[in-house]
Amino acid sequence: MKNLSNKFSYIAISVIMGAIIISFVLTGFQGFGNNPNEVASVGGTTISASEYNQMLNMQLSRYSEMMGGKSLTNQQIKQMKIRESVLQGLIQQKHMLNFASKLGFGASQKHIKEDIKNSKFFQTGDKFDVNRYKGLLQANNISPADYEEDVAKQIKSEKLQELITSIQDSRTLSKDLIQLQKAEVKVAVLTFNKESMTEFLPLSKKEVQNFINDTKNETLLKSLHETYAAQIKAANAQAQAQKSKAKPQKIKNFTSMKYELAKQHLQRTKREELKKFNTKLTQQLEEAFKAGNYSSIKNLAQKYNLNFESHYQMQIINPSFQGTKFNEEEFYSVLKNKNTQKVLKTDNPTMVGFMKLKTFEQNEVSEKGLAQALKASTSNNAQYIQNNILKFMSQNTKVVTSPNLFL
Repeated sequence: MKNLSNKFSYIAISVIMGAIIISFVLTGFQGFGNNPNEVASVGGTTISASEYNQMLNMQLSRYSEMMGGKSLTNQQIKQMKIRESVLQGLIQQKHMLNFASKLGFGASQKHIKEDIKNSKFFQTGDKFDVNRYKGLLQANNISPADYEEDVAKQIKSEKLQELITSIQDSRTLSKDLIQLQKAEVKVAVLTFNKESMTEFLPLSKKEVQNFINDTKNETLLKSLHETYAAQIKAANAQAQAQKSKAKPQKIKNFTSMKYELAKQHLQRTKREELKKFNTKLTQQLEEAFKAGNYSSIKNLAQKYNLNFESHYQMQIINPSFQGTKFNEEEFYSVLKNKNTQKVLKTDNPTMVGFMKLKTFEQNEVSEKGLAQALKASTSNNAQYIQNNILKFMSQNTKVVTSPNLFL
């Protein structure tokens, strides 16, 4: 169902992504200079040592809590590549921040002040306390200017996030998708491999024997026997690896297999006869499906070892049977109209397949289920866009890190 949802969302997502990418103008990288407090630069935006250490300590604290208060050793930190993970997370944050800047997202002084005043950390009795604000910043060795700059960055990031999460599937679409997902679909379905029908092509014993008696065919027959033996060995090895309880297949000697190998080879050379055989069989099956003559279909399936199920529970997304896929749009049209008369057919160079709807039952969608589906689709769309932004930025932005960071 996720694949189908992605198809409906793709156009809307692509439009926004296209607009975003076009608006991006790449800027060059400015080096570290002589500032020892910078651990990395992402397209000219720095990652400070204090910022990196703060995130690293937070991550180490999480691991410590998971381990019952026990701190990680330096060796464990290296093995788990925690420092590298923290830096990568900060780099991604800077990529998103830079992208927001390139889109023209900013933060006015009024917006910054409102954000600070509304912060619970700086309030006393539900009102902004300027003394508490200055005191907390001073206690953490942060200047008001630096804090306001961080707030501005956060506002820009939030604006970008609002844009990313603005893609939503319609309620009608989501409801239809859920109904399809929960629906029970039973079909009559049959498939067969065209090449496998060679074994049913008529061949006289005299024709086979004449081929065997011709000494120039001896080398070919021996080669076919070697191939046959290799296939048996491979099948036995696979069964042994899977710890199958079935007895290993025995390899028949060349003399006892000569007639069968010659027959199979001659049948495979009859390409025109195979084509006519498959055409006739396909016509017989199509007529039987249209008439709903499932006893005739069953007889043909048994006679020619065809894959057939009279009441198969078909999956709605990527409808297929025994590796043979059916046209999705035709299948959805049949389901939409609950058409139990139409026969779906697939005919490609290697496979033939037929399918006919038997039953289609749908369940009502609850408001709770619909709300959950909308929330999930919005999250998936947002993740898709963010991943593409990060991919684009990482490919088009110079990132320089301190060479001694992980020593």
